[in-house]
Amino acid sequence: MNERLRRLASRAAYPAFYLFAFALFAYWTFPYERVRDRALLEFERQQATTPSPPRLEIDRVGPYWFTGLMAKGVHLYSPRPAKPDGKAQAPVDLAFDEVHARLSVLPLLLGRVTATFGAQAFGGSIDGAVRLSGDRRYELDVDDVELGKLEPIAAMLDGAPAEGKTRLRLDLTLPEGKAAKATGTFEMTLTNVALFDGKAVIGGDQGIAPPRLEIGELTMTGEAAEGVLKVTKLSSTGDLELTGDGKITLRDSLPDSLVDLSIRFKFSDAFRTRSEKAKILFGTPAGEVGIVERTDKFRGAKRADGFYAFRVAGVLRDVGVMPAAGGSKAPAVRGFRE
Repeated sequence: MNERLRRLASRAAYPAFYLFAFALFAYWTFPYERVRDRALLEFERQQATTPSPPRLEIDRVGPYWFTGLMAKGVHLYSPRPAKPDGKAQAPVDLAFDEVHARLSVLPLLLGRVTATFGAQAFGGSIDGAVRLSGDRRYELDVDDVELGKLEPIAAMLDGAPAEGKTRLRLDLTLPEGKAAKATGTFEMTLTNVALFDGKAVIGGDQGIAPPRLEIGELTMTGEAAEGVLKVTKLSSTGDLELTGDGKITLRDSLPDSLVDLSIRFKFSDAFRTRSEKAKILFGTPAGEVGIVERTDKFRGAKRADGFYAFRVAGVLRDVGVMPAAGGSKAPAVRGFRE
């Protein structure tokens, strides 16, 4: 028996070595640059019908472990509308230092196709997994992503500084791969959040420099059932009292999901009386109306209980924000971009 095993082993050694050498050299000599070019062309094809399509750039593509790919220097440029004076604005740059994806081998033995992915970006890490066979499942973990390094946030604040770190957990299952049957949970926590610094001007040449707004911790949680992701909690601490509710009706094409959220917030009395600038901009607890409240957008959102109410609605790829209250009768002012 031992002699037979030795003969079989000697015969199997050559094809085994051939397969090993073939796989190793294929791994080393694979045309990864062609993969990069194909990915860019496919992205452009998918965005061809978009009115103002984003632009994708990838510096380099290489191997990741044995069944994966890694891309470095990934930039997604999204165009921005022109300024009120007609001047063009630089596009928003969503930059990733490193992105990788890998096909998991062990689940294949059970007949399941599962891919894992991750990225190093914005001072933190992004990790997740996607099960592509049977009931689809999406898992996403985001840790220590810094708000100040997210250029879309900076664009919203006209370049004013933002501080804070983000933690996000998403676990979503699509039975039979259908978004209309999706179930799962969502949780996002932002810690040590602060906006503005009292120096950076927003709103153009005639804009304002808001005082530092220390929000502290902001939490948002949600649960999905039958394809509808409902917001179960939205709250904050510090200078901003925030609450809200609503839902996102999921579609098979995620960007086409329907958003319908109500958000209400007000600034704390301590914040509005902390400085003369805060009093001028946001008013006082005694009833003095601030400049912000006199703008059309905020004047239309002010409620009797002191909260500003806004509605966020539309498809996910193009949501709109609008006042959701009857509005106050404070006279409007100009010189601040509304």
